[in-house]
Amino acid sequence: MHAFLQSSGGVLSIILTALRIFVFQVFEIGGSKYFLNNAKDEGEIKDILYPFQSGGYWNVVQIQFVRQVYIALWGILFIIPGIVKSYEYCMIPHLLADDPQLSKKDAFRISKEMMKGNKWKKFTMDMSFIGWELLSAFTAGITGVLYSTPYYMATKTELYSVLKEER
Repeated sequence: MHAFLQSSGGVLSIILTALRIFVFQVFEIGGSKYFLNNAKDEGEIKDILYPFQSGGYWNVVQIQFVRQVYIALWGILFIIPGIVKSYEYCMIPHLLADDPQLSKKDAFRISKEMMKGNKWKKFTMDMSFIGWELLSAFTAGITGVLYSTPYYMATKTELYSVLKEER
């Protein structure tokens, strides 16, 4: 029985990892596309499926996967470099929402350029949402789903828009 539970856990872990790589991270790009369009009053719920329909699905999957691997490897090396790299690469979902055909090299380079000198701004922005995250935790995630997560995504999109114009 123990071996069955152990193997079931391994299979479940593989399935969840595959879902994260091939579906959930792609939806992150779709969410970014929705908020980019919403900032121009053109957002529609179908924007969430944009990466699946744009012809850039495999490119998006590859870049998002590499992004997560880089952040994890930097985090394993030391925690602080992992955090710095996560801020350095935080604009990649928005870049891919703008252009899902963007090359991996360009996505990482542009995000790095955009965040140069702006990591502290993004960090302070993230810290301003701690209260909302705590409220979400106390409400079993309801506040997060209904308010704070969309609010955070919209704020992150505005940061992206400002940094894109500055670039």
